[in-house]
Parts: sequence; structure tokens; C-alpha cells
Amino acid sequence: MRRSSRQAFTLIEIVVAAGLVALVGVISMRLFSSIGTTQQNLSQQAMLQMDSRKAFDNIVDQIRMGTDIVRPTTGETLPYMIFK
Repeated sequence: MRRSSRQAFTLIEIVVAAGLVALVGVISMRLFSSIGTTQQNLSQQAMLQMDSRKAFDNIVDQIRMGTDIVRPTTGETLPYMIFK
């Protein structure tokens, strides 16, 4: 009786394993890249929201202090309010 024992990997097994490792690597890099992009977008949105809140708080403070607000009348080209 002859026993068949495997002592090493075949070339096909090595190529398949290398392909799987490469596939997992590519998927991981793509995932980390998208996480970085999402974090940048969220950071920019948070900064914009903070700036908007500061501007709104400034407007509220000026209104509470009783300053006059001059709105542009129809026909004027000013797209904003002026505080006097």
C-alpha cells in the first residue's frame, strides 16, 4: 500500500492565495480612503455650521442691543441687511 502525503503547496494554491490577499488589500485601502474622505466632509460641514452659528449669534446680539436694521428696498442692489 502506497501512501500519498502532501508536503508542499502547489503553484495554483499559491496563486489563488496571493490573489485573495491582493483582493483583501485593495478592498481595505478603498475602505480607508472613503473613511478619510467622509471625515474631511464632516469636518468641513461642522466648521460651516459653527461659522453660521457665530454669524447668527452676532445678528441676535445686535438686534437685542436695539440697533437699527436697514433692509434694502425694492430696486436696490444690496443683497443683505445693513446694521447702523
